[in-house]
Amino acid sequence: MKTTSSRQTSKVLQMRIKLEKEIINLQQKIYDGMPKINELEREEETFSILAEAILTNMHFEYEVEETQTEQIDLSGKNQYALTCLYCNYVCHEDCSRAEGEDKANCSSMDTSGNCSRCPNRCKWNAHRSSSYIIKYTTKKVKKINEYMAKKYEEASQKY
Repeated sequence: MKTTSSRQTSKVLQMRIKLEKEIINLQQKIYDGMPKINELEREEETFSILAEAILTNMHFEYEVEETQTEQIDLSGKNQYALTCLYCNYVCHEDCSRAEGEDKANCSSMDTSGNCSRCPNRCKWNAHRSSSYIIKYTTKKVKKINEYMAKKYEEASQKY
């Protein structure tokens, strides 16, 4: 083997010690940085979940067709609505017979005194005259799914 100077050997040893200390410092920095990386990964996962919750729940408003009742006043028109109390059905919208009058002679009643218009063909005395008509209409109504709205709000605030 070829001989080397002790000065050079000493320099190599000092360099080696310096490199070992540097490696230990780098290992410590890596070790110290790992929790931060894990924290950032968890944060990214949380943001992904929140973004998904926001996208999933952002359509908490929806539109449906809803049946609504409307009361049409007939007072002053000498017109009455003949309604069957059993069937809950308006049999005759423009009846001339007021409450208390003989409904057996109404044009909606057949010769035996039964209604020819209500679903169950009820007797004339099961009917009442009223000064209004109830009409049913369908309208589009916006509604809110409260559960989805709450989830959307929570996710939006955390995001």
